[in-house]
Amino acid sequence: MKTVAKYLCLFCFIACTAQQNDLGKQAIDYCDQNSTSYIAIIWPPALVDGHWIPIEKILNQHVNVAYEKVFLLENEGVKRFIRCIYGAMPWFSDAIEKALIEERFSQNYYQVPCVAILFTCESFDKAKSCKEYIRVVCSSNIIHMTDTHAETKKLARIVFDSEQIENLNCGF
Repeated sequence: MKTVAKYLCLFCFIACTAQQNDLGKQAIDYCDQNSTSYIAIIWPPALVDGHWIPIEKILNQHVNVAYEKVFLLENEGVKRFIRCIYGAMPWFSDAIEKALIEERFSQNYYQVPCVAILFTCESFDKAKSCKEYIRVVCSSNIIHMTDTHAETKKLARIVFDSEQIENLNCGF
């Protein structure tokens, strides 16, 4: 009986993983087709420090949430992800990278996941004001939001594809 239960659990895990991958691919397609889509990354401090419920409430009041995915960054995956998001910014440097990692992934937040939220909004200005409102109500270091459709499409291919998260974490 234990063997049957073990294989049933394995089958359920595989089925859930396949479903998640399908949903991730659908989210990527949605981003490609919808120029008013954005992605918000909710950093680990928001989840640990009790900001998740206010963030979720603010987002649901101001934008149309289409999909959420929880993902875990480990080891060098943290640094690689920070570089994917901020590496092309003119203000980005090694010192800023180190500060961002310390602020968002210190020992207090080790093994705490991030949340990627795909949403649509009628205008960038409304999306930006929602992000600023979250930063005022909660904290400035808990959210990143894409600014352009190109950035949204790029980030979607990273966060909604489980293989890409694994690649970040493993260094492929």
